[in-house]
Amino acid sequence: MERPADSEYELTATDIDGIYLFTTRYGVEYSIGLYDYSDCFGLPSVKYQNRMIHFQLSQINKDVKNRFDPRTKATVTAFINSYLERDPDAIFFYVCSAADGKESHRKNTFDRWFSSSIEKPDSIIKAIRTIDDQEIHFLYRKDRSGAQLLNDIELYSLLPAPLVKS
Repeated sequence: MERPADSEYELTATDIDGIYLFTTRYGVEYSIGLYDYSDCFGLPSVKYQNRMIHFQLSQINKDVKNRFDPRTKATVTAFINSYLERDPDAIFFYVCSAADGKESHRKNTFDRWFSSSIEKPDSIIKAIRTIDDQEIHFLYRKDRSGAQLLNDIELYSLLPAPLVKS
């Protein structure tokens, strides 16, 4: 993958498709994972011609203290902006993990990152939907069909589960 112009850290593609790595000046190693979940919401993405991309940012070396580093933000937001310019029909989504009790901290960090560096007037929209008591965050281009797809996802999640006949 070509390095985004405003990225502070070099991204390295791995042998696994959709996985990229970078290391901060403090020695913190991160992976960015992209996973195609186009069919996971139960809606035909073909109708919308969107790809649902699960975005995951993970610290690899958990033993190294994660310090505030604005270049991490620059790297991640530049990566997302670059991807959405190349694939304008993609919709990114992410979930802030609660496994270690830091869900609120992650949400606040991502909210700050994405409101100041991702969202641009008439460009990229950030939306939140709650599905099965889980907050899911979406990023998509305003000039595409992402808003309609998210509305349909919200309606779909409110429908009762189909009855199973035995």
